[in-house]
Amino acid sequence: MDLILATDWINNAYPEMDLEDANKVNKEPTKKQEEEAEDPSWISLIDEEMKREPLAPIGTPKNCGCAERRRPVPLVDHLCKRFKCSAHELHVLFKSIEKRRDIVEHLRSVQLRTAHLRPSMPNFPVRCNDLSILDTHSAPAYRGYLGITVRMHYYIKHGIRLRHPNLPCVVEFGGGDHKTFFPLEILSIVL
Repeated sequence: MDLILATDWINNAYPEMDLEDANKVNKEPTKKQEEEAEDPSWISLIDEEMKREPLAPIGTPKNCGCAERRRPVPLVDHLCKRFKCSAHELHVLFKSIEKRRDIVEHLRSVQLRTAHLRPSMPNFPVRCNDLSILDTHSAPAYRGYLGITVRMHYYIKHGIRLRHPNLPCVVEFGGGDHKTFFPLEILSIVL
């Protein structure tokens, strides 16, 4: 029985490959290698474009179908301004039953719109029926199927990394027992 060494197998499988040249130090690069080094990859081009483009906040859509005098304001900013607190302190207000009722009543009286969809898809109005008890990072999406949370859904489907996953979601009731959860960050209020 003959033993086949790994180098013999490589030499037989790839006769055009010269193993002795691969082990040499300070080998001159070929023209093709020099051209590849000069040609920037598509990843570096995308990185350069992203550096040049100013990042718009999630809550302010560029193209809104609202009247010119009515402008959308991010919902988190509006609630912080109304209750005179920071975004990190806002989740404490949702623990108080009285403040929670005030917030829900206020959100029912104003017009809410989504602000996370790209310009090719129109953002749509949302009714606030209630606020979720669970935070965005623990509220189940798809009725708890496969353990996916609302935070995971928005990251996977829309590529949005939520800045405040500790805030609750706005709940919109649909037909039957269907509920749709919207994180506060992706909603804007039309004033």
